Order: sequence, then C-alpha cells, then structure tokens
Amino acid sequence: MFKKIALAVAGIAILLIITLITLPSPVNPVAYNAPAKPAMTGVLTPNDLLQKAELLARGKVNSPGTPVLSAKKSICLVGSIMFILKAARIRLLAQALGITKVHLGGSSMGGFISMMYSSLYPDDVKSLWLIDPAGIWSAPPSELRDIIVKTGKNPLMAKNEDEFAGIFAFVMSDPPFIPRPILNVMAQERIRNYELEKRIFKEMVTASAEKYSTGLKAPALIVFGDKDRAINPATADILHKLIPRSEVIIMKGLGHLPMIEQPRQSADDYLKFRAGLDKAQ
Repeated sequence: MFKKIALAVAGIAILLIITLITLPSPVNPVAYNAPAKPAMTGVLTPNDLLQKAELLARGKVNSPGTPVLSAKKSICLVGSIMFILKAARIRLLAQALGITKVHLGGSSMGGFISMMYSSLYPDDVKSLWLIDPAGIWSAPPSELRDIIVKTGKNPLMAKNEDEFAGIFAFVMSDPPFIPRPILNVMAQERIRNYELEKRIFKEMVTASAEKYSTGLKAPALIVFGDKDRAINPATADILHKLIPRSEVIIMKGLGHLPMIEQPRQSADDYLKFRAGLDKAQ
C-alpha cells in the first residue's frame, strides 16, 4: 500500500516538473536596462559647496591662505589655522544655503570662531553675539588656567562619567537639573572624544583672538557670567575696547554658560540687542 502511494506521488511530481519546464519563462531573457536616474532638484540637488566644506574640514582641499578662503589676515600661528578652517566651513555652509549675510553667535570656543569669521569676511556679518568667548589671553588668568598650571589636569575634559558630571559643576553656577542617568548618557561622546578634545584645547590656547577681533566692524553683544571659572570675566572689558560697536552685559551669579543657566534672560537680552540694530538701520 505504501509503495503504491509513493509511486503515485512520484508520478504527480514528475508531471508537475514536465509542465513547469514546458511553460514559457516568467523572466524576460532580454538583459535588463535600468532607467536613467531622475534629475535631483530642490533640496536634493547635489551641492558642491557642502561637499567642499566637508573636504575642507578634513584637510582634503586647499589649505588656509589660498584664494578659496579669501583670507584678509596673515596666518602666523598654527593654532589659528584650526579656527580659520572652522570659519571657512561655516561660510561654505551659509553659501550653500543661499545665505549671504549672517548674524553670528558663539559660546566659548564658538565665540572665537565667530570673531574669526567676522575678521575674514567682514562684509558678510551683520552682528555678533559673543557669550563668554575664548581667545583673549591677555585677560587675567582664570581659575581654569590656574588649575591646569598647578595640577596639569583640565577640568573641562572627562575620561569617565564622574568627571563629566564635574564639568557641569565647574562651568555653571546655576545649572539646570538633569537626572544622573541622562547625564551619564550625555557623557559617552565626550569620553570617546577625550584625546581629540585634548588636541583641540592645545590648539586653542596657542591661538589668540585679539589680532582678529581688533577693529571688527560688526556690532557685537558681549555677554559674560560674573562667576565664570573657565574664562575670566575681565575679558569682557578687553573685548569691548577691541570691538568699536560693542556692548557688554554681565550676568550676575552665572558661570560660563549663561544661555543654559538663564535661557530666558539670555534670549531677551539678545532680542533687545537685535531690535536696537533694526531701529538704527
């Protein structure tokens, strides 16, 4: 009985195979030619400027001092090159987005970059918002500098989660509450980038923003927390003298990051500054 069933199943299978072999193939034997790619338009249009910005940041294209940067200042310090590259990259991004005139704002090292941008491309900058900017090393030493000189340890860099939590305590007098588990997650990228940050910091302290900020024609709002431990608040007065059309706000009881410690007041002060510029035009 079993043998008869097996023979019947085998016979059916053979018939199915023969049928499939004799049917026309569902696959077109003619080689497949993919249609031409549709033209990319709008925001999908290939953007050479953005690609150049990426290459510039990676050191793959023209170095500072060549016509691509149109730098008007001579380059005399190795540390300055990093800031020229960053400023050039931001300008390429603005050009790619069709932005010809910019209001620039930067905190700490970002303030240095903003001043460098304004120095290299003065006709492009409508105003500056400089929040506890770095690079004015003629100012009195800060607590940060004293700690580095005495201990060799930089409290702005972290090798572990506890050190990252310590950064928050160091840079802000009135920090916002952030649950420790979230703070630990935030720490991971900083921990991974420890060696990179060490190189960047070394470059920064060998560069001075004073030669680039002297005589900037863009109006500037200079903001400092009077409890800043990273950069001495006396920097504000020095910058105020270097930048003719500048005004200074010292925020009481705040540290190095007033825009995080008191975001509402920081925003209101900036909007008032911008409104004053609009009235003056």
